[in-house]
Amino acid sequence: MNHTPGPWKRIAIGKRQVITSGHGWLVELPKRGEPETDLQAQQLEADYDLMAAAPELLEALKLLLKWSDADETVRQSLEEDTQSQSKAIGMARAAIARAEGKATV
Repeated sequence: MNHTPGPWKRIAIGKRQVITSGHGWLVELPKRGEPETDLQAQQLEADYDLMAAAPELLEALKLLLKWSDADETVRQSLEEDTQSQSKAIGMARAAIARAEGKATV
């Protein structure tokens, strides 16, 4: 079984946090009172960003492994046809930035 395709977004609806896709809500993140500390609040925010970036992280890792696992002949072909190494690295950097809350969809 495959996961719901991305991109996923984290949105706030009032005090609720929701992870959505183009197909609707995926999950409503529970808000059980206020976090006890600023650190806990920051960790919750970081967790939400990581969840929302999951499909992009998975796609980037798959592309990196495809390029990495290819033999030299296939690797040269991939580079010539799609610039897959640069694309994979760019995708990975963008996905990591989203997972770390430094970028948006």
